[in-house]
Amino acid sequence: MVKRSSAAEPKTHGSLRVLINAALTPGQSGGIEQSTSSLIAALGRLEDGEEEYLAVTDESAPEWLDPILGPNTTVVVRERPRRRPIRPVDVFTRGPRRALRAAVGAYRQLTVPAHRRYDLFVERLAPDVVHFPYQWFQHTSAPSLFSPHDLQHLHHPEFFSDEARADREAAYRLSCRWAAGIEVQSTQSREDIVRLLGIPRSKVYVVMRPAPTSVLSESLEEDLDRVAGTYALPPEFVYYPAQSWPHKNHLVLVQALAALRRSGHVLHLVLSGAQTPFWSEIQAEIGRLGLDDQITALGYVPQSDIRPLYRLAAFTVFPTLFEGYGLPAQEAITEGSPLACSNLPVLAERLGDAAEYFDPRSVNQIADSLLRLHSDPTYRSALRSRGTRIASAYSWENAARTYRALYRKLAGAPTHPTDTLLLEAVMADRVHPPPKNDTCRQ
Repeated sequence: MVKRSSAAEPKTHGSLRVLINAALTPGQSGGIEQSTSSLIAALGRLEDGEEEYLAVTDESAPEWLDPILGPNTTVVVRERPRRRPIRPVDVFTRGPRRALRAAVGAYRQLTVPAHRRYDLFVERLAPDVVHFPYQWFQHTSAPSLFSPHDLQHLHHPEFFSDEARADREAAYRLSCRWAAGIEVQSTQSREDIVRLLGIPRSKVYVVMRPAPTSVLSESLEEDLDRVAGTYALPPEFVYYPAQSWPHKNHLVLVQALAALRRSGHVLHLVLSGAQTPFWSEIQAEIGRLGLDDQITALGYVPQSDIRPLYRLAAFTVFPTLFEGYGLPAQEAITEGSPLACSNLPVLAERLGDAAEYFDPRSVNQIADSLLRLHSDPTYRSALRSRGTRIASAYSWENAARTYRALYRKLAGAPTHPTDTLLLEAVMADRVHPPPKNDTCRQ
């Protein structure tokens, strides 16, 4: 039975109350949605400890976490404030003093920065620690853990408007300063936060999460048949799961497919992920290159279909220009899908020799990598084996225990001896990548 409330019950004596912001709308948040739900699912499976978790959802989608909640987790619905605008007639019907008070309240609601508006709601829940597992942050009196994921706006300002860059710059700097701790999933993201935002290294923790798909149930044979039939998938295809943001580099990928077609090699590509406004440019490029018959765009697909798509694909391609972690790459190796991906340091840190690497700005290099995996089943098998080996080094149980250790530390709660070891690992100067095989093509 799912526990849901609009307010928290009194805290159990001796327990640690952790509030996790999960106010997302399914189908609109891409990897953030997957990583947030998998974290909450993993925490819900910890049977030892006295922690209680409050997962805050938005009233527009209060039930989206229901299938994965554990017995130690309660959903708390955050209702949006319903404020009636102040009308001139209110001066007479309410009296000048009441009308002035109401007008000041409305003004503050509109002008006070967003990081201050969440305070009252959080205070009523009385958490010992608050986790903001994606870029949305609120200033709280309880210590908080903030997960900014990446600083793409500083590396690729061309993908953001002036207003968006200014908003991110202000929000990220303030959030990282206000948070008691900052959590990222790669050493590169930690170095960015320390170097570019001037945050002390002692505040930044690297938690190497496994793939979100690994907390889902196993895909049975009928799931594979169902997904293949539902989406009318071609018998053999290359898979690319990503929302159509410019930095995901769909344009260069379809140009590589066109180059292969000109040389007589026809590969079918299946795309999944919510379609952003930039999708119209990608669609136009597909039409210009005459690739409509080679590309199937599924749009957003539910989490239950992600694992079968990886397993049905001949291999996965990930031509991204920037990542803070590289969630699809981790999912691909976890699901046994051979992988060709960008030669970004953040990906090599995780993948080691388990991928075919290419320069994401080079049409020819992407085309060469696609052709190599398409035409060499022995190489695909080798990549699959290496990926399985590397993915097995990560577990959600270990990740959940690491987050729990962080919550205890930030809240000043008693820690266990194993917590010390976990905290030492996330504060290490370097998270060593898996050993690299010299025979792997770079």
